[in-house]
Amino acid sequence: MKTRTLGFLLTLSLSLLALCLLLAALGGLSPRSTTVLAQGPDGYAIYYVAPDCTGIDPPCYTVVQDAVDAVDDPGDVVQVAQGIYSGVHAREGITGVVHLTKTVTVRGGFSPDFAAWDPKAYPTVLDAQREGHVFYVGGAGTSVIEGLQIANGDAEVGGGHWGGGLLAIGGSGPSLTVTLSYNQVLSNHAPIGFGGGGGLAAMFSNVYLADNRFEHNEAGGVGGAMRLEQANAHLRDNVIRHNQAGSSGGGIYLAYLTNVSMTNTVLADNGAGFAGGGMVAAGSYLHMRHTTVARNASGDGSGLYVTSGGIHGTIVSTVRMTDTLFADHTVGLTITAAPPFFTNTVVLDTTLWDGAGLLAGGDGDLTLINTHVGDPAFTTDGYHLTPASDAVDLGIDAGVRADLDGQPRPMRAGFDIGADELGFRAYLPLILRTHTP
Repeated sequence: MKTRTLGFLLTLSLSLLALCLLLAALGGLSPRSTTVLAQGPDGYAIYYVAPDCTGIDPPCYTVVQDAVDAVDDPGDVVQVAQGIYSGVHAREGITGVVHLTKTVTVRGGFSPDFAAWDPKAYPTVLDAQREGHVFYVGGAGTSVIEGLQIANGDAEVGGGHWGGGLLAIGGSGPSLTVTLSYNQVLSNHAPIGFGGGGGLAAMFSNVYLADNRFEHNEAGGVGGAMRLEQANAHLRDNVIRHNQAGSSGGGIYLAYLTNVSMTNTVLADNGAGFAGGGMVAAGSYLHMRHTTVARNASGDGSGLYVTSGGIHGTIVSTVRMTDTLFADHTVGLTITAAPPFFTNTVVLDTTLWDGAGLLAGGDGDLTLINTHVGDPAFTTDGYHLTPASDAVDLGIDAGVRADLDGQPRPMRAGFDIGADELGFRAYLPLILRTHTP
């Protein structure tokens, strides 16, 4: 009996330790405190938006743009209650639901009385109804967009070719910073031809993407989910699935001196007519850690496509990928040759490849370190791991201390390859990521 009791206490202690680590990791991803101290001349720090302002303290608006226009201090916050907000308007030749040309935070996901914040429980939908962009962000400053469903934008109707869901255009520097977190970017469109970035297009901008889902967006040209050009971008804990590009980069298209770091990224089930069903890097610098690349389709069969950019192809790409999982592609990675005296370079450090097709093709410069062949053994969602996965404990320490869901890395004897870290799900109670804005 004593042995069984000690065993039980040991198991309980380990479970509590894992729980504490999990909560600590989740806390690091939570948005800012509810305390909003900034206020401008009007004396308000928070501006409320609700379908009906009855019973809500002022200032309250029924149109998101009206609240944004009223903001008079860079630290002010627009809080948007559960509901569907549509209706576009034109400014300076661009039509959209919300125009942001100042430093402001727009945060959705609030209960009708603003007492609670949970984007999943209180869905807040900005729906352009294919009548324009959902968001246009321009000029200088810092815009933060959180806890929203950004849906049904159309770039062509909005007055251009880029960014059906969100179009961000800054100046040299870059002058503009845009942060998107805890959003769902769904069913947005950029037109046929030169169109790009169905869900998001950002140029001359600093872009931060954390814990977003980009799904069912499409572009007639490049970047079904997003196109980033001459931008600095940091992506963490994003799921990019079921997006489509008529030409290249079904999920992501990176162009012309774009510098990107990506951590815990899922690129799955995207498609492109020509190349790079999951992603294209064209003249870009990219560091990817813990990436799951699965079941992307393209005309040339490639999941990822690395090439040079610029008029003469002399802007080369340099890509380093650590702890990467490739599954179900004709060619996992294609690296094209650059013009003479130039080289597109990729380093794959610790990779699990399912062996269903070629790991890599093309004439670029590829370095392989610690390449493995095995079964990813996903769960039914297509990117989380099961205990049978060969990705478990096979990775190296890439400096990433939490996975896509906020679980600590490592959870077992070693680091797992891909965006997910297999946890002790069978031994811990169900824990939902809590958000305290």
